[in-house]
Amino acid sequence: MSSLPHEVRHRLGSRLLPLVLFAVVMPAVGGCATPLAMRAVHYDLRVRLDPSANHLSGDAAVRLERIDEGSRLGAAVVELELHPALTVVAVDCDTARVTRRGTRQVEDDEGDSPPFNIHTLVLHRAPHECTMTVHYEGKLFQDPSAGEQRGKIHNFTMSAHVGTNGVYLSDSGRWYPAPVLPEDGPPEHYLADFALAVESVPGMELAAGLERVLDGPADGVLRWISRRPLSGLVLTGGERTRYSADHRGIRLNALVSSGKEDVGEDVIACARQCVDRYVPLVGPYPYAEFSVLESFFSSGFAFPGFTQLAPVILTSKKPYWRHGYLDHEFLHNWFGNGVYVDPHDGNWCEALTSYCANLFGFELDNDPEGARRLRRNKCHFLSGLKPEKDKPLGTFGLDDAVSRSIGYDKGCMVFHMLAYTIGQDAFWAGIQQLTTEFMGRYANWDDLRTCFAAHTDYDLKPFFEQWVRGSGAPGLELLSAEYDPAAKALTLAITQGETTFTLDVPIRIYASETEFRDVVVTVSAAEEIVRLPVSDPPVCVELDPDYHMFRKVPIEQTLPTSRLTRYGKKVLIINPDGEVWENYGLVASDFEEGNGEGNATTISAAKLTADALADTGILILGSAVHHPEIQELLARSNCPITWLERGFRVDDKLYDQHGQAVFVTMRHPDCPKRGITVYCGNDERSLANAGILGYYSNSLLVFGTSAKPVEGMGMSGATTVLHRDDLEMRIRVPVVRR
Repeated sequence: MSSLPHEVRHRLGSRLLPLVLFAVVMPAVGGCATPLAMRAVHYDLRVRLDPSANHLSGDAAVRLERIDEGSRLGAAVVELELHPALTVVAVDCDTARVTRRGTRQVEDDEGDSPPFNIHTLVLHRAPHECTMTVHYEGKLFQDPSAGEQRGKIHNFTMSAHVGTNGVYLSDSGRWYPAPVLPEDGPPEHYLADFALAVESVPGMELAAGLERVLDGPADGVLRWISRRPLSGLVLTGGERTRYSADHRGIRLNALVSSGKEDVGEDVIACARQCVDRYVPLVGPYPYAEFSVLESFFSSGFAFPGFTQLAPVILTSKKPYWRHGYLDHEFLHNWFGNGVYVDPHDGNWCEALTSYCANLFGFELDNDPEGARRLRRNKCHFLSGLKPEKDKPLGTFGLDDAVSRSIGYDKGCMVFHMLAYTIGQDAFWAGIQQLTTEFMGRYANWDDLRTCFAAHTDYDLKPFFEQWVRGSGAPGLELLSAEYDPAAKALTLAITQGETTFTLDVPIRIYASETEFRDVVVTVSAAEEIVRLPVSDPPVCVELDPDYHMFRKVPIEQTLPTSRLTRYGKKVLIINPDGEVWENYGLVASDFEEGNGEGNATTISAAKLTADALADTGILILGSAVHHPEIQELLARSNCPITWLERGFRVDDKLYDQHGQAVFVTMRHPDCPKRGITVYCGNDERSLANAGILGYYSNSLLVFGTSAKPVEGMGMSGATTVLHRDDLEMRIRVPVVRR
């Protein structure tokens, strides 16, 4: 079994170890010798699909190879894992007689996959190598709606389904037989070559995590082979239209629903930009094709040579152009699907991909403000992480590991700091060394460090020990700034709280409101006094103004977003008087759940008193915003909105139309660690985004909701017509003259 967690195994698809890829070969009769071990080195699969009957039948020829040095040739036991809905019809071996001993059903040890069957077979002669052929069939059906979660683009419950709505056979779905062996072998033993042949299904386009054979015989059979050994295999598809183009020697494909010609062509354009941007930086693309497949359920998974995206992403609104969508999945062809994640160490590939796509994409756009905003948001978000969840980045993907916020967001910042330290040229040279030396192999965090270290004079071991193997982050603050005119020196007092990280901290020294220079100072103690030569008296100093350092920011200084209200110690939810629209109730439930049991109180505006508004986070829904006590509180909170009898005004813009809503968070004027959040729509239709408000990291959002359903959603959806996060508190410390 893989030791990797549910979210990572499914998220990475074929990039991770499958649940099993070994055979346990044990003496069947007598003796107490060490069990013999055989690994699968090649799978030759031929599959027939009948979507109308949810039926799959297959022939799997699995080449097994002894990995021990023993010479035992007696009878042996082989165990095969297979989906419980699939029946073994026949099995034979090219060098030994096979008999069946029985079948038992077991639960996944990690509890994140359905039960599966283990078929026990007896080989009456245990060879050094052999090919076992299994004929099997059965019905594979899952209800995609059972795993859909509001606001999420990953349905992790789907694993093995064949239907008219689509085909999804993941590498953890046990849709082909795989031999069992304990997981204590080297990672390389988990890899095997694959050949797949699937009888074509009329009207369906299929994609597999292998190389498509384009010049095969015209016999109605689709064929794929592996370019390099893989840890598992996925097959997916549906009734889709294929759009294709060749670019820089790569075949680009978009497989989308009928009627989406414009989307298909635009997806190709987006993929073309990904090729142009990242191939020169990362190295040769490791596959012949890159395909984008529209799923029939919520998913955003990357597999070798293709990505599967949810219908809500592949729409005419083009969200796939945003950083972290198609560019992120494209980069996984190198990170995770080309260079594999060592299962004995933490998962580094999500952190690296998040940096290269989600963050560095802004640099490639020549948008430094966008990059700064994302770095700031990550620091602010992670500043509220509970201590018990603040575990080392290097444990992401292992048992009892850190959360996605550490694995993706802190990991992204760690790679940014690495690039900031050694320089972009050295960073990308290290990336190219990684993708050259480890393509088709497993790499761990130490391997990454070695690749980067080859292109810099910095000793990177302390950096990786501090940021990958260690936990936490410094609470950097500038305590004071003093200028000595006689010595022409600026003295800074810097603290990092209770931590003792070694840091190169950017400092901005302002000669005036608009004139400044940046310097870098080294901090290695909990409190550090730094003396800098400065010829002219500065007016103020700012610590790390562009958030190049991953650091914890005091909660009262973080950007006021709904998290400030939702995750405080307590929250007061104020409903409008009378009927409460369903989506207001949905938001209230989210805040109750986020705040924790027993810490949320709900009242109607009619029962509100001034005392109830003190020392608490506050969620105000709908017309409750007009209550006099709330209006007085909002006025003291510097609320940027003017509330009207119908609608609202932001700056000089009036929003009084059907379908318009506002979501805004301010800091409580009497307790800066608490937030005040207002969600108010002009009508019930305007609340279409109620279920996903927690995914926005802005202080102020204005939504406009269409009257007709959004493509791929089956419901009305809102677009953001205004977003602001200019309520950031920038701390500039005045310089005191001696």
